[in-house]
Amino acid sequence: RAAASVHDEPHMEAKVVAVKRRGQRVICCGATVNGWLKLAGEHGWMLLHMFGATHGLGEVAQLVDDPMALPVETYHPQGMTCFEIISRDGAVLRSAPSASGAPLVTRRCGEYVFAHVQTFDGWVRVCGEDGW
Repeated sequence: RAAASVHDEPHMEAKVVAVKRRGQRVICCGATVNGWLKLAGEHGWMLLHMFGATHGLGEVAQLVDDPMALPVETYHPQGMTCFEIISRDGAVLRSAPSASGAPLVTRRCGEYVFAHVQTFDGWVRVCGEDGW
């Protein structure tokens, strides 16, 4: 009987805080660029696909609904991806993944930022900073 582990943090060494049984539906509010899904309404992260991390195990979860396009649609095994700021006005990092989030800092055109978490509505969490 197959089951999927829910981890405290988005990595395999993190403490397992729950287990989801085969066929059980979960709601997610975001994803890392290396395949971890952030559960909505409950604590924890679940891996979407094992990508060979465990022998004989591949896909762990399937998307049921059509989510909005993710900013980063491809798998990045290193767990982060690089973005170049291309707007002449720069890009405002905000305290929350929303236009109403408090502005924290503006990154200038030509600067690079690294992101590791993304939402299903186009926001990315910048590594090493509190901003989105």
